[in-house]
Amino acid sequence: MKTENFDLERMDRELQEMEERMKTREAQGLSDVYKYFDRINDKLSSFNNMLIAGYFAIIALSPNASELILIVPITNTAVLIYLDYRMMEQGRFLSKVMSQPTTKIDGYGNRQNQITLISLLTIISTSVVTVFFLVLLHNTELKM
Repeated sequence: MKTENFDLERMDRELQEMEERMKTREAQGLSDVYKYFDRINDKLSSFNNMLIAGYFAIIALSPNASELILIVPITNTAVLIYLDYRMMEQGRFLSKVMSQPTTKIDGYGNRQNQITLISLLTIISTSVVTVFFLVLLHNTELKM
């Protein structure tokens, strides 16, 4: 009887330790997701800045190019900044998660899904801006 009780206590302790390890891994996974989102967003922002410089070069070197083409990469920059803002707000929320009401904690998953979709949108929009730039470059006569 005493052996059974000892085995149950040991098994309970092992289960609790395993649960703690899984919670730690879950927290680390969430941190990694933010870290990779941030890295992708930084790369997209840097690349978008290079595209803006390219658009300026087309405007400067092409007599037919309109300054209005800058709307394309600047709009993309606005989307990237909005994503940074949303990610900052999520980080701020998580930094105070223990003091948040349960209603806000319950909505956390929805907000995280929205940020993921916006991040996907920024990847797509930056790709579109790049394609637009390449088509514009191909169709523009540059004065040299």
